[in-house]
Amino acid sequence: SLYVDYAKHGRGVGLALLAYIEAIADAPISLKVQTRNLQAREFYERRGLRIIEEGEDSDQSQWVRMAR
Repeated sequence: SLYVDYAKHGRGVGLALLAYIEAIADAPISLKVQTRNLQAREFYERRGLRIIEEGEDSDQSQWVRMAR
């Protein structure tokens, strides 16, 4: 799991993490995001990821899987 502390948002940390993952991935990337985390979902959408799946964990938290 990767998270960027809210106090660090807007400093390029998330973009750097995503770029690193893309650089080392040997296949297309996908990730899960909590459905209610609109800020993260919009961040990934701006970078070309799209929702490919929706689901719910055992604790009933809802998520979407995004991929590019």
